[in-house]
Amino acid sequence: MAQATAKAMARADKADAQMKALIDKLAVEFAAELNNLGVRVAKLEKNASSIKFWGDARVRYQSGYDGLADNGGVNHSRFQQRIRVYAKADLNDKAAFYGRLASEWTSSNNVGTTANADIFWDYGYFMWKFNPEFSASIGRHFLAAGYNTFWTNGGFDGAQLYYKNDKFDAKLAYGDVGNYVNSGKDVKAGTAQELLLLDVNYAFTKKFAMNGVLYNAADDKKYAYRIWSLGFKTQLSDDFSLIGQYFTNTANAAKAVNGDKSPDGWLADLWYKGADKAKVGSWGLNLNYRNVKAMALDGNKLSGVFGNSMVDKDVMAAYGIKGWGFQANYTIS
Repeated sequence: MAQATAKAMARADKADAQMKALIDKLAVEFAAELNNLGVRVAKLEKNASSIKFWGDARVRYQSGYDGLADNGGVNHSRFQQRIRVYAKADLNDKAAFYGRLASEWTSSNNVGTTANADIFWDYGYFMWKFNPEFSASIGRHFLAAGYNTFWTNGGFDGAQLYYKNDKFDAKLAYGDVGNYVNSGKDVKAGTAQELLLLDVNYAFTKKFAMNGVLYNAADDKKYAYRIWSLGFKTQLSDDFSLIGQYFTNTANAAKAVNGDKSPDGWLADLWYKGADKAKVGSWGLNLNYRNVKAMALDGNKLSGVFGNSMVDKDVMAAYGIKGWGFQANYTIS
């Protein structure tokens, strides 16, 4: 069984999600036997490719994608097609390189043209695992914090430090955040900003956890966002879960345009079940609410829960966003 498990581990990159989960369970079950195999396991791992590739594709239609209704003969809708290819190269037992190639095509009815993006490196970074709890990375990353309220999706150039144990995990990041996503062109002048981010999570129980975030500019004179955030995540029952997040921007530049007050906001997400990509026929329903004042969040640099909100990101940053949302998802295959 240990030999069979070793062979399965060597080919795990070709397995689906359910099979990978089974292989992981077998590896834990026969850990001692696998260790005793020694050289034979090492040979199997050497025969496996040192660079692994996988990917995803998306086709979507959006009506009113920019938050504007159709009027005056202008149709605010579009089709988008996207392909992304991921890569992982193991340098040794502690270091690896992660990268992603992306390309996207957009057909917009309101201009009657199609925009084609070249294939480009969406992100690429090196990661070192010093021990099971502590790791670090450097390069162009996706940067996520606050239950995905803060999410750059490849728009962060810098370094990150990570710590994680059974109940507590933290992330410290420093670098430049900008509009790098879905564009093979140079970043527009002035859109990249120096950023320090701290993300802290603590699980009080298996069903309740809290999160704190600092999204801070290095120079308050140049950057209008110094955001503090506090949130929670709880499993209300076997089928229902709830996420809540509050945030406020204490930067002087934000106060100056908001009557000397710190603009703030909050959001809530209530889920019933949820689709699992590994389980055909699984599904979920979601009811959410957003109340974000102007300049409460760095809107034009965020994706995550705001990435598909169908409101222009510059508009959201300048005027805020408020309203209800509904989602449904289903795993077809």
